[in-house]
Amino acid sequence: MTSTRSTLRSLAFLGVALLIQGGAAPAYANSDIDGVWKISKATGVLAVIDGPIPFTDAGRKLYEAHKGARARGVYDFDLTQSRCASPGPVRLMLSPDRLRIWTRPDTVTIQFEWNRLLRLIDMTGKEHKPALVATAMGSSSGVLEKGTLVVKTNNVSEQTLLDDVLPHSEDIQITEQIRLKDPKTLEDRITINDPANYTRPWDAVVTYARGADTAFAEDVCLDRLSAGQPPLPR
Repeated sequence: MTSTRSTLRSLAFLGVALLIQGGAAPAYANSDIDGVWKISKATGVLAVIDGPIPFTDAGRKLYEAHKGARARGVYDFDLTQSRCASPGPVRLMLSPDRLRIWTRPDTVTIQFEWNRLLRLIDMTGKEHKPALVATAMGSSSGVLEKGTLVVKTNNVSEQTLLDDVLPHSEDIQITEQIRLKDPKTLEDRITINDPANYTRPWDAVVTYARGADTAFAEDVCLDRLSAGQPPLPR
C-alpha cells in the first residue's frame, strides 16, 4: 500500500513538473462569454427583426399546418413535444432554462439545463462537408472575429424546428454572431438561410442575462411528460 501511494505521489509530482515545463494551460478561445446565461425574455417564437417572415409558398404551407396542428393539441410534427427529441440548435437557444458556455482552443461547449443537452462548436477550422445523414444538432464550426464568435451550422435534420412551429429543410444554413453587449448581456444574432422555405435570408436576435454560476437543477423532458407538464419549459 505504501509503495502504491508513493508511486501515485511521484506521478502527480511528475505531472505538475511537466505542466510547469510546458508553460501555462492554453488560453481560452474567448473567455469573456464563459459563464451561465439565461434568456432575457422567454419565448417560443423566433421573431424576424426586419419585417414579416419571408415564406416561400411551401414554407408558409408547412407553417400554417404546424400552427393548426398545435392549436388542436396535435404534435406529430413536433418530435420534441411528442417524443422528447432534441429541439435542434436554434430552438434550443430559446429555452428559458439556463445555459452554460465554456470555451477551449478547439471547442466551444454550450451546456443546457433542459435535458442536460450539449452543443459543441468546432473551432479548429475544419470544413464540415454535407453529412450522409443530418442530425438534430447538425454540424457547427466557429471562428472569432473582433471579439464576436461567428458560428456556422449545417447538416441539421428537417425533423427539428426553428421554434415552436417554424419549419426548415436539411439544406438550411444557420449563421450566429454571439457577442457581449456589455459584461452582463450576451447577444446571439441568428441568420436563417433556407431557400426551400424562405425567399431570402432573415435575422433574429436573442439576448441573455448573465447569471450566478451555480449547479444546474435537473429538468428532464421525460419526467415532465410523466408529471403531465409541457415537455419544454415555458
